[in-house]
Amino acid sequence: METNKCINLSYKDIFDSMALLSGCGLLLVDHFKSDFGYVSSNIDNLYGVDEDEMMAKGCKIYDEHISGKDLSMFQAINKIAIAKFESYPEQTRRNCSISYDFGFEINGRLVMINHRIAPIATKDNKLWLSLCFVSQSFSKASGNIILRNTCDNSICEYNMTFRKWVHKTSITLSDKEKHLLHLVSRGFSNSEIAEEFIKSEETVKSYRKALKKKLGSPNLIAALLQLRSNVVFKT
Repeated sequence: METNKCINLSYKDIFDSMALLSGCGLLLVDHFKSDFGYVSSNIDNLYGVDEDEMMAKGCKIYDEHISGKDLSMFQAINKIAIAKFESYPEQTRRNCSISYDFGFEINGRLVMINHRIAPIATKDNKLWLSLCFVSQSFSKASGNIILRNTCDNSICEYNMTFRKWVHKTSITLSDKEKHLLHLVSRGFSNSEIAEEFIKSEETVKSYRKALKKKLGSPNLIAALLQLRSNVVFKT
């Protein structure tokens, strides 16, 4: 019998594939040096800055594209995220991720960006390397700092006003609600959903209204985007 052979892949090969499959930009952040060990080639689609410039300038790129109060908030958010990661034992830390939104200026226009960060290496109990998924945010404002801990499935949100983490109860969706969101994501009309559920259109409208209220979203498309980013919903 032939023995298993070790696959010789660099971390760049793996990160390239992760960026391709996720559709997100991907950064390997060195927090000690404030630079990047890896930048995915699709980052230009999100930041309007190519990977070579990102690699050359490191985290200083944010100073150039975030201004005024937004820059102060961005810097504060990163300090808050790092401090929260470092407050956990290393084993727990590896099961945590933090997401947040911020405004990034591209050619004179402001684009909202979402970062999702997971720690991957520490030195002397300090966060050294983290992996950051970069995607477009559909939030109206910067902030929305959410920590998810998969050890106990807990979710916390940082309150910028009171400067503290607040436990956030995740929203559990029923099978009917998940199916309704699935049909909405496929572009089904109310009449088509009614046929699928064997209900009247008026009943479907009431289902949608109740689900929007439960999710705290103005519409179900916005809710789907939040669900996709794995922020506050349990399915």
